[in-house]
Amino acid sequence: MIFIWRGTGITVPIFFFISAWITSYWFEDTRLGNSAFIGWSMLWAGILLSLQGLAIYGGGLPDEETGEVPPKTYNDFFWIPVIIWGLGFIGLSIWLINK
Repeated sequence: MIFIWRGTGITVPIFFFISAWITSYWFEDTRLGNSAFIGWSMLWAGILLSLQGLAIYGGGLPDEETGEVPPKTYNDFFWIPVIIWGLGFIGLSIWLINK
């Protein structure tokens, strides 16, 4: 399987697996079928990814002195921007936790 990312898009699976690893200390059943475990793992990763996506999004402001706009950088994972991954993780986690 090949992973496609640009910029900081590689942090999407990294944040998810680290949050799942940390969340596994609070759950005895850490299988993929445990919706509460996956939901809480996705919530923490989604919060981090949303904050990261907001920080990246605000980086394209023009320079005050020269007025130059820096070139746009792409930060995505499987051609989906990091901010969308973060918001998607949060939305899916809310659904999984309440399931």
